[in-house]
Amino acid sequence: MRFYIGFILVIISSIKLAFSYFQHLKEGKIQNPFCVMFLYSNEPIYPDLLHAYNWIVVNPNYKYLQDIKNLFYFRNKAKILAYISIGEKLKVSNTNFVLGKNKIWNSYIMDIKNPKYQKFLFNQFDKLVKEGFDGFFLDTINSYKLVLKGSKREIYRKTLINFIKKLRKRYPHKIILINRGFDLLPYIHSYINDIVIESMFYGYNPKLGYFSTPEEESKKLLNWALKARSYGLKVIVIDYLPEYKQEKIAQDLYRISKLGFIPYIADKYLKHIGYSLCSPIPRKILLIYDSKISKIRQDSDIHRLVQMPLEYLGFTPVLWDVNKSLPYISKSNGFVGVVTMYISKQNLNRRFYKWLVQVKNRGLKIFFLKSIPILNKEILRKNFDIKFNYIDKPSDKIFYIRSYHKGFGFEVKPKAIYADAKVIPLKGIPYLITQNKKGEKNIPFAITPWGGYAIANSLLDEGFWVFDPFKVFKRVFSDKSFPIPDATTENGRRILIAHIDGDGFAEKSRFRPNKTTGEIIRDEILKKFPIPHTVSVIVGEISPNGLYPKKAKKLEKIAISIFALKNVEKASHSYSHPFTWQPEIEPPDPLYGYHLPIPGYKWNPYKEIIGSISFLDKLYPKKKTKVFLWAGNCDPNEEEVKLTYEAKVFNFNGGDTTITKDKPFLKNIAPLGVNFGPYYFQVYAPNQNEEIYTNEWTYPLWGFIKVLQTFELTDKPRRLKPVDIYYHFYSAQHLVSLNILKLIYKKVLSWHLNPMFVSDYAKKVLDARDTAILRVRGGFIVKNSGFLRTLRIPKDLGFIDLKHSVGVVGFKQTKDFYYVHLTGSGWYYIALSKKPNNYFNLIEATGIIKTFKKYGNTINISLESYLPIQGSLFTGPCKVSIYNKIYSKNKLVKFVGGKSIEIKAVCSN
Repeated sequence: MRFYIGFILVIISSIKLAFSYFQHLKEGKIQNPFCVMFLYSNEPIYPDLLHAYNWIVVNPNYKYLQDIKNLFYFRNKAKILAYISIGEKLKVSNTNFVLGKNKIWNSYIMDIKNPKYQKFLFNQFDKLVKEGFDGFFLDTINSYKLVLKGSKREIYRKTLINFIKKLRKRYPHKIILINRGFDLLPYIHSYINDIVIESMFYGYNPKLGYFSTPEEESKKLLNWALKARSYGLKVIVIDYLPEYKQEKIAQDLYRISKLGFIPYIADKYLKHIGYSLCSPIPRKILLIYDSKISKIRQDSDIHRLVQMPLEYLGFTPVLWDVNKSLPYISKSNGFVGVVTMYISKQNLNRRFYKWLVQVKNRGLKIFFLKSIPILNKEILRKNFDIKFNYIDKPSDKIFYIRSYHKGFGFEVKPKAIYADAKVIPLKGIPYLITQNKKGEKNIPFAITPWGGYAIANSLLDEGFWVFDPFKVFKRVFSDKSFPIPDATTENGRRILIAHIDGDGFAEKSRFRPNKTTGEIIRDEILKKFPIPHTVSVIVGEISPNGLYPKKAKKLEKIAISIFALKNVEKASHSYSHPFTWQPEIEPPDPLYGYHLPIPGYKWNPYKEIIGSISFLDKLYPKKKTKVFLWAGNCDPNEEEVKLTYEAKVFNFNGGDTTITKDKPFLKNIAPLGVNFGPYYFQVYAPNQNEEIYTNEWTYPLWGFIKVLQTFELTDKPRRLKPVDIYYHFYSAQHLVSLNILKLIYKKVLSWHLNPMFVSDYAKKVLDARDTAILRVRGGFIVKNSGFLRTLRIPKDLGFIDLKHSVGVVGFKQTKDFYYVHLTGSGWYYIALSKKPNNYFNLIEATGIIKTFKKYGNTINISLESYLPIQGSLFTGPCKVSIYNKIYSKNKLVKFVGGKSIEIKAVCSN
């Protein structure tokens, strides 16, 4: 009786919760949850969710399983379990396996007593193990009770117990999760991992639809859940609610978690990703482009212009072609909104309108840029609160600026706005108000409750920003600040990489004709500047079957001598140096054609990527090829990028970051790269090479010196890029270009940056996109693969509490942010406080953290670098030892050491 009273009180108190689960997180009610996702459709599970969840159950034919396996760099990901309905099937080929029918779900109840059916199931399990599943979720194991009674039921139950025991013996290390099966628990609890209970408070079936579970049934399920927990099993509760019931979902999550169980709130058929305690802060923004307008994905304006500001704000832009099936996106699968730009008229149809309205009704933000892609006035008025009227007379389409919001004229100030229609938002904040000669008002730019719009040249004028896009997009998409994964910085110091495209490797130097450019770069650069370099060759230039068969042995020998250097990472620059990677779309280069004129060669992407990598691995087997550097226009398609993942190398190059003081505009700063679907990504070079700065080696030959301006302008007023010394071997053809290259090295090395290989930087870019961030008690939990080691935390979130944080080494403070340094474990707790606190803080260092250990009040840190390490720290309430020198408490210490350094801090309570 006492138990039931307590249960009822729990129910009553949870019903009274009038605030959301996310508010509970903010208040610190829940921390470090274990979570399980159930998804029975082929909806993609984006990489951030693979980090956020512990286990993910999918259908055994899940479409994206191979793509997930192709994420070769991925660490700390969820275990993937296959859903297996062992007690029921929707279709059967052998009626001898059938006991009867489940009339509610119109399915067949299967007979596990039949040895042939057991053999069928074990064959299925064997196949799933070979495909890479980490375990199984056994569903419908209770279904036999619908058709069997008495002794027949008992015989079946014993057979089922033995079946599960056999399964464990066959797969001792696989996860076995069962749905209900309560009466089996006394016999199988040590043979399974955990248990699932459906519909504890809310359920669904085809006859009733969504329903509240009757109180008596809830009591029974709760009793069984407590019994299961007494066996040491985790209890996962799946409840069913429609997504629009956000308040009920939030209350149910909180109620289940407070009872000590693992909640998952799903839609009726588990078709879409549901809600759990591990639902990360939504960061993904869908950027809609039209391949009928931009045939080359990398050239689309929304990608080139909009993506970079969103990335800086901490969002993960996902480029999507409107001509493909429009994806299901919601907050539960990590999306916060959508941006549209330049959609062709043929795609402005009912299908697109319906999708936009659905997205908006799920609570996601939408921003229409350049034009409003909805031609239907009723839809605009009813769903977006916009009055929209077309203008017929050409002279009435010219509108002049009447008033504007703060920040107008960020890069340019348009004098007039040309509009085909008058647009008036019924709700929201006008950012620009215009008027034509007739005195008619038009608001071409407004931020609204559902997002906003900026038509014509009201925000973006020929690639120039009229308002600050960082402030605009933050206002549209980010009502609360969150930690921002940052791939530009490590331990408070800006990252430095250097990479060389293979072009010109076989050429003779013009100022030293007895040497090839490869030899000069090796001797004058790689050996004299011992920072990490990622160096590539074009295989078709150095191989015996390539362009120069008579010089091949010598060229191979030079390549080997370069790859053997300790500070060199081996890379391929393709087989034939394609000038375009999509010859079916782009015309050939007017001078060089589609690729180098290698005798007898026909275009073959597999040979360009897999073949060239294989050649280099055989040429110098002591080092694996780590990177594939795109050649020419650097415009691969999805299948070509996918080949690099299958080869387990990082793909790199592309983008057009060329900002200089004579063209200091954001349009000259490229994004981090471009995605191809949910799983494949081309990482762009942080800036362009010397060919661009010398106008393709026409004039001036010393033009590469202007890259120093690019480095400066991508650091201030915002750090948008690391430093990348990026060039070709033909920089050694001319003495002036070689001397300029040396000058750039010397200047950059004087800045005391954090040097690393391209593969290290590429990992950070991918990890930045894949990072999952959860709001929890007093701060945030951050999960990733451990490659991204810097978070940029806005100061409005509070002060960094280093003493209570986990996996945090220190932070460097700037005007608006804390650059927080992570250990690389892949799991971090960022503790925040309302007041600054006094604790040991590694403020900055040019080294990479190799180890970080914290035992009670003792902290041990080791750092390594290719250059002498420089840095600073605050001792806080600790005595700190560096190179056996002791520093007392509350001291700011600057240190300089060798290429490795050990720091020990012993702190008082």
